[in-house]
Amino acid sequence: MYPFFNVNGYSNDSSYRNYLIEKETVHFTFSNIQPYEIPKLIETCPEIINNDKEFKIEMDVSLFSSDDLKVTIKDKFLQVDGNHKEKNDNYGTIQRSFTRKYLLPSDVDTENIVSKLTNDGVLTIEGTKIFSNGNKTISIECNK
Repeated sequence: MYPFFNVNGYSNDSSYRNYLIEKETVHFTFSNIQPYEIPKLIETCPEIINNDKEFKIEMDVSLFSSDDLKVTIKDKFLQVDGNHKEKNDNYGTIQRSFTRKYLLPSDVDTENIVSKLTNDGVLTIEGTKIFSNGNKTISIECNK
């Protein structure tokens, strides 16, 4: 749509705003989300555990199959990609994709990171920590 112009040729944006109907504007507040949708909205945030024993990420990827997901590690970054091609549903055609990227802590053993997908669509990525307190005991060899 083009802005409306008044008789002097100047843009009259305030008049233009009056012609917008409510469905053309987007409001995102908790007041227009149904109460039953709020727990699902909160659940979609990945849970990250990073303590001295483990590094673990859990995320809801229930809209994707295992074939649609890819977990990669490159340059101390863990990246999770999800992509499913166009599908038809009751409302038309839909295509979904996401990418989440995490900087791995320096004490995570990247060679031993594993990922699991549960039947209810929760992806869990776990890595063990390399235990090092900065001290190292070196054995002494004796020649006898």
